[in-house]
Amino acid sequence: MRHYLLIAAAATMILFAQAVTATPTPDPLKWSQMPDMHLGLDFSSEIKVPSVVADDWLCTNGLPITDIHWWGSYWVPKIPVPPDGSPNSDSLPDAPPGGIQLFVIRIYTDIPAGQGVPYSQPGQLLYTIEAPITVANEVYYGTTDAGKKVYQYFIKLDTPILQ
Repeated sequence: MRHYLLIAAAATMILFAQAVTATPTPDPLKWSQMPDMHLGLDFSSEIKVPSVVADDWLCTNGLPITDIHWWGSYWVPKIPVPPDGSPNSDSLPDAPPGGIQLFVIRIYTDIPAGQGVPYSQPGQLLYTIEAPITVANEVYYGTTDAGKKVYQYFIKLDTPILQ
């Protein structure tokens, strides 16, 4: 079954929709798509802008989803960054004002590409997971060829998602 995984970095704190923790497990891998450390792509994915970053992934077995991993970097337009320690900075040099406070992860059924639309689209919303940055456990992953810092995020679901 194909699902959409929509990930949005929110600019404001929202209450938990599902409790999550940040401890890796050796569960079977369902889908792997590592970050492009050569070219990479930057997209704004904040709630204030209303935009999301989405990707299709294929579930080839019926095992539950127990954890979610993703990568990201800070896309910063030409705006002034507050000094470290201010309420609008998370002390990372490339962080936008306010930093990342929350990720909203949504899993949808898939509407396959068709004649009218050449790309697949999200169908019915199945799950919403809200993970504060303190739970998502931001860890430096590496630097792209262009000098952009990439971070890895991970959440373990307290309640596995059944498929």
